[in-house]
Amino acid sequence: VLFRSQALLADITSEVQRLNGLVSQFLTFARPGGQGVAPTPFQLSDVLAEVVQLVRKGSDKERVRYVLEQAETPPALAMEEKSIRQVLLNILLNAREAVGETGEIHVRLDCQGRQARIRIRDNGRGMDTRTLRRAFDPFYSTKPSGTGLGLSISRNIVQRYGGSIEVESEPGKGTTVTVTLPFDGG
Repeated sequence: VLFRSQALLADITSEVQRLNGLVSQFLTFARPGGQGVAPTPFQLSDVLAEVVQLVRKGSDKERVRYVLEQAETPPALAMEEKSIRQVLLNILLNAREAVGETGEIHVRLDCQGRQARIRIRDNGRGMDTRTLRRAFDPFYSTKPSGTGLGLSISRNIVQRYGGSIEVESEPGKGTTVTVTLPFDGG
């Protein structure tokens, strides 16, 4: 009886944490970021390297290859670093899930005019046209436990700073997500 009670308590705790995460994502979607707060400029190249390393650590048991290429270091971005971190993490976690236990995720940072451009390309399963059209729809997910908020939140954050996010994909050939952020923060 004690073991069943402990197992039940662990299940309840896990479910509460999952629901808390879902509510937090929903609130972020409804009201992203701290408007009115002056962001501290940060180096996108450093944040990108840290996020790639974090996702790589989460893939230790998998044979996923990560390639990080930084053609040039853009000037510091005057944006909320936490929000940009979230965008990068959402996209990289999607890529990791798409490639399964083996595959490659290629991340490239470069500058295009007065903008930093991050391209995250995977060689995973890709998306069909219908899924691609709905990729940014809130609450649309092809994952059994997905909330469908990751890309929606990411797009809201990127657009809030005057940037853009685009997805190209083909079934069986992988997906490329391109995030463009202006140096001046929008």
